[in-house]
Amino acid sequence: MPHAGLLGRGRPTAVGRPRHRTRCRSEHARAVRSRRRPRPRTRSRSAPRHPQPRRRNRPRARTAGRRGPSSGRRTGVRNRQENSVSRLTLSVVIPAFDEEESIGSCLDLLCAQAADIDEIIVVDNNSRDRTADIVADRAARSPLIRTVTEHRQGLVFARNAGMDAARGDLIARIDADTRVGPDWARTVRDFVTRDTDGHWWAVCGRGEAYDLPYGTAAAQAKSRFSPFGRRRAPEVRDVPVLYGSNMILRRATWAAIRDRVSDRRDVFEDVDMGLCVRAAGGRNGFLADLTVGVSPRRMHSPTGEFVRYMVCLPRTLMLHRRFGLALAAAALYVPGVVVLHAARLIVIRAATRAPIPAARGMP
Repeated sequence: MPHAGLLGRGRPTAVGRPRHRTRCRSEHARAVRSRRRPRPRTRSRSAPRHPQPRRRNRPRARTAGRRGPSSGRRTGVRNRQENSVSRLTLSVVIPAFDEEESIGSCLDLLCAQAADIDEIIVVDNNSRDRTADIVADRAARSPLIRTVTEHRQGLVFARNAGMDAARGDLIARIDADTRVGPDWARTVRDFVTRDTDGHWWAVCGRGEAYDLPYGTAAAQAKSRFSPFGRRRAPEVRDVPVLYGSNMILRRATWAAIRDRVSDRRDVFEDVDMGLCVRAAGGRNGFLADLTVGVSPRRMHSPTGEFVRYMVCLPRTLMLHRRFGLALAAAALYVPGVVVLHAARLIVIRAATRAPIPAARGMP
């Protein structure tokens, strides 16, 4: 019990003061000895003694969505590349000269694929029949169709006018008598979309004649000689030339070869385009699954006229100084195709027993 003289003054006892000062000094001494900062008295007991590991990552997590000067630039480039791939537009160019018998069905098949085609350009090359009226009728039904007029006569001039007027990222060129399949446009867009590195500058497919009396026998025989044959081929393979009734170019490809293509009318304009792609450093791809129907009217032409037509092939190769290919085409390929054509013409005339229509088409 404490001494009586130390009690009854209304203030803390002398015994309590040294105890309090001793406790504070001892806590401070322990903190100094351990070289640790004493815990603040205002800190909640429930708070953790050490900072959480996530606190260092919080500022980075908050700024991850922002577009900084360097990371934003890379993100923007990546977004532009993805948008350019996902938003490829497709234009279809159709040169036409006196095509009243086939242009209507060609446009109908294309308009049925409006989900994958952005515009259809028909180039009227001084048609004298009802071609312009049929195209105007289809254009009134579909906003995809528009007409371009080219007064200079010739397939190359009509093709150039249509390709120059096209606004799509991809520009397809077909003939007025071409009949595309139901998945033709989707096949084209899917393939080019997968080709993200731009390895293929242009692609083409196969063309098979429709409405033949002997079915597909001629197509099977043609596959033995044609460079576009071999049905059991990879999905895409490199070829030196393009096929005019079924070919697609990137817009940048056309810009690269626009000044290279020839305006001569005595050469194969599609072969010329394919060789120009090669000369510009690009590649032509042949898609084995991209098949269209073409008119057999060229098969009805007399043998002499067909020979004059096929001579354009070695002439085109000579124009590009492909002398070895030109010699092989003149000595092997053209004679073989002419013999096949003569035999085919006999079969057609015997099967139809009707007057053979004159071969028409773009001059």
